[in-house]
Amino acid sequence: PVVIAYPGFGSVRLTWNGINGASSYAIFRTEGPKGCHAGKIKLTETTATFYNDKGLQAGREYFYIVIPKGPSSSCFGPSSQCTAAVPIELPEVKVLCPTEKIV
Repeated sequence: PVVIAYPGFGSVRLTWNGINGASSYAIFRTEGPKGCHAGKIKLTETTATFYNDKGLQAGREYFYIVIPKGPSSSCFGPSSQCTAAVPIELPEVKVLCPTEKIV
């Protein structure tokens, strides 16, 4: 599948195209200087063509691959390309109130 990553506030939303014959998709994430080449962890398996990865550190680069799976554990397709995303920080918003009353 072709994966697109959308950085959010401490999160990354992944979307991808559906693959004919796929009954689910396994999503893997890694981080660090080796990108998708080492240290992958399986986040989940889903039947959807999107996934929201939450609770991430803003400013840190995360790498993802998605693998389409068939109806049995021995049936799977080629993985997606390695897709990177960097979550953004939630901006600090303050409410300012005037200290003096206008008469």
